Amino acid sequence: MYPLAVTLLTALPLSFLAPPSGQQEANVNLDRQHRLITEDLRANRHLRWDQHSLLIRWRAELSTEQRVALRQEVGDGLLRKYACVPDLEWIHVRGDLNQALRALAKHAVYVEPNHVVRVDLIPNDPRFDELYGLLNTGQQAGLVGADIHASQAWEITTGDPNQVIAILDTGMELNHQDLNGNLWTHPGEIPANGIDDDGNGFIDDLHGWDFFDNDNDPGDSHGHGTHVAGTIGAVGDNGIGVTGVNWSCRLMPLRFIGPQGGVVADAIAALDYCLQEGVLLSNNSWSGSGPSQALRDAIEAGQASGHIFVAAAGNFGISLDVTPQYPASFDLPNLVSVGASNATDELASISNWGPLSIDLVAPGVDVLSTAPGNSYQFMTGTSMATPHVTGVLALMLAQTPGLDWQAAITRLRSTSRPLTDLIGVVGTAGVVNAQAALQPSGGPDAVAPAVPNGLSALPQGVDVHLLWNAVQDLDLSGYRILRSDSVTGPGVLLVEGLIHGTEFNDPTGTYGETVYYQVQAEDTSGNLSAASSQISVLVGGIAGRQTLINETFNDGFFAPEWDQGNTLASVTPDLGIGATPAAMLRRSTWIERPVNTRGFEQLRLDWSRATILYDHGEELLISWSPNGGTTWVLLQARGNSPWSEERINLGSGANDNPALRLRFETTADGIEECTLLDNIKLSGEPLLGFGADHTPPREPRNLTITGTVGAIGLQWQANPEPDLEGYGVYRLDPGAAIPVLISPGPWTSTSFQDFQAHSNQTYRYSLRAIDLAGNASGLSRSVEATTIPPATDTAPDAPINLQVTVGHRRVDLTWDAVAEPDVAGYRVLRLNGLSWDPIINTLISGTSISDAGLVNGVTYGYVVTAVDLNGQQSLNSTLVEATPINPGPLEIFQDGFESGNFIGWIAADSNAGVEQGTVNSGLYSAKLRRDTWVRRTIITTGFDTLRLEFASMTSNYGPGEELIVEVFDGANWNLLDTITSTFWQTRSYNL
Repeated sequence: MYPLAVTLLTALPLSFLAPPSGQQEANVNLDRQHRLITEDLRANRHLRWDQHSLLIRWRAELSTEQRVALRQEVGDGLLRKYACVPDLEWIHVRGDLNQALRALAKHAVYVEPNHVVRVDLIPNDPRFDELYGLLNTGQQAGLVGADIHASQAWEITTGDPNQVIAILDTGMELNHQDLNGNLWTHPGEIPANGIDDDGNGFIDDLHGWDFFDNDNDPGDSHGHGTHVAGTIGAVGDNGIGVTGVNWSCRLMPLRFIGPQGGVVADAIAALDYCLQEGVLLSNNSWSGSGPSQALRDAIEAGQASGHIFVAAAGNFGISLDVTPQYPASFDLPNLVSVGASNATDELASISNWGPLSIDLVAPGVDVLSTAPGNSYQFMTGTSMATPHVTGVLALMLAQTPGLDWQAAITRLRSTSRPLTDLIGVVGTAGVVNAQAALQPSGGPDAVAPAVPNGLSALPQGVDVHLLWNAVQDLDLSGYRILRSDSVTGPGVLLVEGLIHGTEFNDPTGTYGETVYYQVQAEDTSGNLSAASSQISVLVGGIAGRQTLINETFNDGFFAPEWDQGNTLASVTPDLGIGATPAAMLRRSTWIERPVNTRGFEQLRLDWSRATILYDHGEELLISWSPNGGTTWVLLQARGNSPWSEERINLGSGANDNPALRLRFETTADGIEECTLLDNIKLSGEPLLGFGADHTPPREPRNLTITGTVGAIGLQWQANPEPDLEGYGVYRLDPGAAIPVLISPGPWTSTSFQDFQAHSNQTYRYSLRAIDLAGNASGLSRSVEATTIPPATDTAPDAPINLQVTVGHRRVDLTWDAVAEPDVAGYRVLRLNGLSWDPIINTLISGTSISDAGLVNGVTYGYVVTAVDLNGQQSLNSTLVEATPINPGPLEIFQDGFESGNFIGWIAADSNAGVEQGTVNSGLYSAKLRRDTWVRRTIITTGFDTLRLEFASMTSNYGPGEELIVEVFDGANWNLLDTITSTFWQTRSYNL
């Protein structure tokens, strides 16, 4: 594609600025603004945002006079307003952006930088003349049928000459021989009369608008927009060039990207234009790196008029579920995000992916389409994939005029052509399928697909995970799962709608129940295969040995679960297998830890061991306690051995035991004996269910809806079981196949508020009951609810008295509670540069929080807001700034050898010892004689700028005696100093 590098951030409020007396707002010139942007982009190709403007959405209660005064305080005035988002403006900034953000934010719903978008093409020299994305016959070393099935779709419709498609891009070559016949012409404009005939604010906008140069010529000097336009709607069946997905349509070019890039403010203006003109579909082959609330609001505003926003996923080969890119990552129901596939039906190597972020893929590698100069060109990217999907949506609207946008998107997703390799990669696990999208059921094809085979099931708690082999029919649409409670009973459809991919998780089982499954295949004509062979599964019968402990000591110290007898038990950094860390037990010491084996039996203990310097009968004893350490059972005693892998099967008393403890102990008299332990692993076979109690509680009853304004309220009757731990609340989202758990942990109340439900969306809710043994009931009867946006609910007051206390890499914050009964919690936002981010993503229930992991010496700004039960958010509190400080050096380790021996040290031999004498004023000191050494491991995690101090005296009884000081960095010993004969002297080293 052409991913456009968009960097989108939001900003934070600061102080109010009084309007200057009698000052009039300047008339800001848009042409001048775009010249400034272009000059800046030429000078700095990595520029992230316009240095001379901001996007701001004013708070509705702010008067016109106040807005004028604030604009004049920070810059030269207004650049542009937007009809699609009330109170949103693009304003000029004269000085420092950061200061302007702080000055304006208190008066804004949000204020954010005007982010830059750039072209990032992956071109290819023209060599082929086939359009494999529309009809793949094996050209370009491709796979037959790896296309969008356009030729079959064209038997139904080739497009509607009145269907308008907006292309938000670099413009379009208006007189291209393959595009001009499908160019949109404004029906309300008289050409070149210099008058805004239709009163939409744009003079002579005959064929669209150029929002970058602010004129009526949306021509393309770049080529990207022209290429995109050709894939959507190059004129078909005209005997020249190529054909688009739509042979007939109306292409509306809206240019907002200039020669060096563009800005989000112009993208919003272009979208605002097509919404005013009633356009139902837009192609957006550009991507970015951060969220813009203003852009999100504009896209969301399109829902009111039925607008579908199709967005490219981006060309970085990353997961958008982990690293979002915008606008593709916006979670909006009227947005379709598109990845790229290649000619062999594989995800393109450059395509971003993510099952939660990307809807489907389309051909995007080596795509031939129109180019400037009446030419044609191959290009690669998700920018090339996106217009395939936009084109299919346009065909759907042509086939069914008035098709609802939600129904169109649902059909587009549900009819994608599934690919096994895309499971877990994109949401539908499929390629856009024009034929199926236009032919939802009952087509002329009467041949049923093949019967699926290879059905298997893996029980996991109350869930059953099903897998089967893919059916290799070109017109396959998806699968249906049948479930029965008996081997002879009729199979009942498990979920409505098709399952795309070859696996499915059934969360509706009950422990101890035997259920039976079959799978059917369905093609794009609605033909169903016969049911597969039936399989049975025992719910709760978890298969396979499970690992309860897997300890490698690779973190360099004993995890908190391990207790140790004394400092003779330590972790060495380099004596384990392969010079890795290992536990070291010297003389008589031990390590032990608790293990909860509830729900497991046939327990097995594996470990690796070596015993070195075996001079005094040292043994390694392995024991376990069935009662938390009150009594111990000896399992084995091990003697001298090089590194070896060893195994013990624990006794039956260890099975299903929540109070088990394991111990490794050494017995020896000598100083040198040492046992090394590594790779300790405890495993077991799962019992049915999670504990000795295998009886699940009954399903919760009387689930009812208690509220739908702003959030969905739920209430139900308490379960009677005395060992009940709580409930799980499940929600089935619109268009989803299975319900998902939305309550945190076992929910102990019998009421629940779902604040994550979107307004005007219909959801289904159900419950499970969970007991203390981990047994879960089946799902309760479900209830349906539709959220209603809050009417005129008043937002809570802003919190006051925000206080901060600074520390080492942290800031502690407190504030006064808001005295309103419907306050649900608080949000604390941190300002760092131009970024405005919540400290945590959930509401804070109390009135204090700690912000840790900061950088000392950096100043951070904070505000707090209150949020009520309807989701209304208060104004921001007064901004408070804080600078974390370094408290100075902290002592990590100190040893004066007062114990009279080497505790925690490793000594080479008996020539290294601790003595008390007159050489150090009668105090203890370490004494190293002849060629010997001592060493120890010190954990310095969380510290830097390390300094080592010690006192030493070297008595030179013979020539050339030296004290050598070395530091091990994890790979090598590094010489720190060589000290020759000297009297007592304190030495200091920066490591």
